[in-house]
Parts: sequence; structure tokens; C-alpha cells
Amino acid sequence: MSSSKKSIYPLFESLALQNKQVKNLPYHQLRFERSYRRLYGCPPPYALISAIQGLTLPPSAQQYKLRIRYNHREAVPEILAYQGRKVKRLLLVEQADICYDLKWSDRSVLNSLYAQRGKADDVLICSQGMVRDSSYANILVLKEGQWYTPDSPLLPGTKRAQLLDQKKIIECPIQADDLHQFEGFQLINALLDFDPADVTPLRDILTAP
Repeated sequence: MSSSKKSIYPLFESLALQNKQVKNLPYHQLRFERSYRRLYGCPPPYALISAIQGLTLPPSAQQYKLRIRYNHREAVPEILAYQGRKVKRLLLVEQADICYDLKWSDRSVLNSLYAQRGKADDVLICSQGMVRDSSYANILVLKEGQWYTPDSPLLPGTKRAQLLDQKKIIECPIQADDLHQFEGFQLINALLDFDPADVTPLRDILTAP
């Protein structure tokens, strides 16, 4: 990700914004602090939320995406209209050497995989046979009433971290060849809430021809 490190704002966070409230902020702050330390070798001199101080927030009950790009000196916010998209079909793709362990502004590696989705809505990325993430979300899979998530995601999400702390999901190694053992899946991220009743059948995870 050397190209990301050279950009003006190499990292970013995407947060859910609704009724002038930023959702799940403590988890975003923790990831921001970890990422900043990884990239710059020191604690951040500012808090993530400082980026929106003085910013006029939309009062609407509609959910917005709050994107905060940052570097070693500053953070820049952007409020975007958000309309969730329902993912019904995933295409399994294998990428052995993929690395997206920080939330880089340069998403070219993920975008190139997403472009391979064909008639599916997104890709489900695997590495050396292990299930990782979709191109933009963590995956959960259901078995006998319990939701599981891969223990080696490309990027540990903030919603995923919250659900693990709440013991609503369990992390474990999940092999692509073992997906047939599960009943269904759903995707989660900062703007996609967990819904235990939202189960997409595993038959809608496709394999490349």
C-alpha cells in the first residue's frame, strides 16, 4: 500500500450519522488510534471527532455517511447521502497475497476484485482458502441459531468489534470449502446494522466458472 502512504490523506473512517448523532464512535476512535500508531509510530495529537467540530450536521432521521480522511496533522470530514444496497449474491474470489489491514484511502486492490463480480452483487474474498471479507463489509454466517464471523478478516470492522464485545457473534476460522455447513449469511459494516432475522441463503454465494 505504498501509494496510500504517499497520498495527502492516506487513511479514512466511515461512520454512520443520524439525527445529528455519530453512531458507534468509541469503536471508530479506537481503530483510528491503532491505525495512526501503526502508520506514524506515535499516538494521534487529535481525536477523530474533532473533525466535525463546528460542522453543520443534517438533523434528518435519514442515515448519512460521515467520511473522515486523515493524516498525521489533520482530519477532513465529508457528509454523504447514503442509501444502503441489498446484497443478495456473492462471488467467491481467491486472492492469496491480499493485504488491507488498515482502512486505506487507496482501495484499488479491493476495487479490482469487486470488478470481477460478474452477475453477483459483490465478491467474497478468500485468501489461501480462508474466508475473509466482502469488498466493503465483514461477513457473518449462521449455523444452528449462532452467528459466526471469520477470525482473520481483511479489516476488522467497528460494527464487528461491537458485536463481538456484546457476544452476539463468535469469531472462528472459516474455510471456503466449509461454507456449505452454514445456513446463510449477512454483511455488516458501520452503516449496515446487524439483523439476526436477515439471512441470505448460502446458495447465493457463487463460485467462479
